[in-house]
Amino acid sequence: MKRVLSFILTVLMLASAAAVFSAEASPFSDVKETRWSYEAIKYAYDNKYMDGVGGGRFDPAGTMTRGMVVTVLWRMEGKPAMEFRPDFSDVKDGKYYSGAVIWAKDNGIVNGVSEGVFDPGGKITREQLAAMMYRFSEYKDYNPLKAGDLEKFPDGDRAHSYAKDPLSWATGVGLITGVKSGDTDLLDPRGNATREQFATILMRFDKTYPVIYNDAVLQSHYTEKEYPLVDNADIYVSPDGDDGATGDFDHPIATFAHAVEMVRTLKETVTDRSIVVAFKAGEYHEENITMTAEDSGTKEHPVIYCGYGDGEAVITGGAIIKAEQFEPVDEDKR
Repeated sequence: MKRVLSFILTVLMLASAAAVFSAEASPFSDVKETRWSYEAIKYAYDNKYMDGVGGGRFDPAGTMTRGMVVTVLWRMEGKPAMEFRPDFSDVKDGKYYSGAVIWAKDNGIVNGVSEGVFDPGGKITREQLAAMMYRFSEYKDYNPLKAGDLEKFPDGDRAHSYAKDPLSWATGVGLITGVKSGDTDLLDPRGNATREQFATILMRFDKTYPVIYNDAVLQSHYTEKEYPLVDNADIYVSPDGDDGATGDFDHPIATFAHAVEMVRTLKETVTDRSIVVAFKAGEYHEENITMTAEDSGTKEHPVIYCGYGDGEAVITGGAIIKAEQFEPVDEDKR
């Protein structure tokens, strides 16, 4: 009999904890639900892109710094490990942005403000931010194109030459829509980018360029021989599935949230064994996933979440299910 491999449920519980926030009150005393940027700030917080500034505050109108921006982009990429190098005289080891700056430099997303100087605490302008997002898109192979017309903004000619293509792209795809000045929309390229503006850009960016599963990117070095296809699961989930399907191997459902609902229903009749949920490698874009202790099953009959095939099953919010994270079910674990 094939050994069933189980996913450590704690990771999924932690990932869902952030999503639960969307149904709760704002965690920031200075961000009310009536604020224009509330939804974007909530999105950036839920997805662990941006944190507060301390004291329970987000400082929505505060200016983003260069160090903050590269750190957020680094988080969006999954916090790749980087060995610190003293490439910039003003970037010391041990700072929250230390590894992010090296990662961004190595991948062509940022340059210094002068030879050997990065200026991590420097305020970032809207055109500088557009340039960083443009390079980040190039790094992600999203092929950003010059799509917008800066002439529609009265101050579009104030953009520096290096920023014209990035701003054209950012306005063309809707990341930047302008700043109101009376009845006029200004580009304000040299104005400082605020934290709430950046949160809004991040939300728009994710909606414009959703992560697409790519075999070449997510290919695992573990083979199906080492981690065989799961053929005895109760529920199958696939990025190409349909939540209206039955959930068997040939007719998988599409979301983790629906899988949890099916598990709760199945538990009413299946009481003498574990319930197995198998995820096909790929990207699952979900929000508002809520789990309770009962969703992990019991000590005698735990609910087992596992993956099959090469690659990773990635659930938006931080949970990554991959073969090397599985282990045999231990009776001492819940």
